[in-house]
Amino acid sequence: MNKMQSLLAPYGSLGFVSLATKVGGEGKGPPISDIRFKKDIQLLTMLEDGMKIYSFRYHWSDEVFVGIMAQDCLEHPEWKKAVCIRPDGFYGVDYAKLGLRKTTIEIWNERGLDSIKLVSSPVALEG
Repeated sequence: MNKMQSLLAPYGSLGFVSLATKVGGEGKGPPISDIRFKKDIQLLTMLEDGMKIYSFRYHWSDEVFVGIMAQDCLEHPEWKKAVCIRPDGFYGVDYAKLGLRKTTIEIWNERGLDSIKLVSSPVALEG
């Protein structure tokens, strides 16, 4: 079993390449925010409410993104309602429910916190 297979083995039988090509739309659920798919993770800041904002790369990409980790959200009673298990078995996060959006490191470097905060207020989390 190679490194990627061992990373994914407990979470389903999909191979890394086939799963990677399914991420990001096409009705497959919210964007993948699962730490298991990220590398080069660096904590950038912590928001006033304690939400941690990271830079990271997906295992299959060289592009650097700025966003959150689903596993962090699961540890907080209010944030965990924004987390779902996607059809592929991995965690996704509805960033809008948290008043946030994912961005790239270039935009983060230009705009800072404004690059990840939605202009409108977050959607109320239901019960």
